[in-house]
Amino acid sequence: SEELPISDGVTYTMFMQDGQTVAGLGGQPPGSPFPSAWNNYINVHNIDEMPAKVTALGGTVIEQPFDIFDNGRMMLLQDPTGAMVCLWQAKNHIGSGLVNTPGAFTWNELLTHDVQKAEAFYTQLLGWTFQPGPIPGYRMCFVGDRVNGGIMQMPAAMGDTPAYWTVYFSVKSLDDVLTKVPAAGGKLLSPVMDTGVGHSVVAADPTGAAATYMQVTTPQPWDAV
Repeated sequence: SEELPISDGVTYTMFMQDGQTVAGLGGQPPGSPFPSAWNNYINVHNIDEMPAKVTALGGTVIEQPFDIFDNGRMMLLQDPTGAMVCLWQAKNHIGSGLVNTPGAFTWNELLTHDVQKAEAFYTQLLGWTFQPGPIPGYRMCFVGDRVNGGIMQMPAAMGDTPAYWTVYFSVKSLDDVLTKVPAAGGKLLSPVMDTGVGHSVVAADPTGAAATYMQVTTPQPWDAV
């Protein structure tokens, strides 16, 4: 990892693998109403055009665009179904330098109570296209011919849980995750699930931030740099 100073006594941690950035870790601002969470970021060409578009499409701007030093500009929005996601306009930092390999990010997924409304929002805001996924009702998000995530209906068992984006990390061994998470003070939040391309489990770290860990059987290599 690499520690980057943000302000007096405050640092931001960049997690590295094979010399490439794979994720980041920062503290919550004092008094933040939001729980600990992994944030999904979507790259855009002109972030300053986005607040007006988000509002016009029925979304909510939580944080207006702001600079992260010379790395880029970001904003936080809430889509019309209630899920929050970050937008990012890169300057010196494009984002993940390594993906779709064990230890790195491998998938984005939105769980929502209104798939149709979410699909319409992201289509109009970002130009995404959608195709049917591997299970009934699952929608695969595409940028050009590249699949970059999915949208699915919130399972009935989750009741009125608010819509949310989740991040997936690829792992070599899901069995190791099942052992290491509780040993490190985390909590397993789901049974092992068959995703069609591998097996996954949802787990939270000791601060409560949840992510999905997946052992992929059919990885799709991609040089993100």
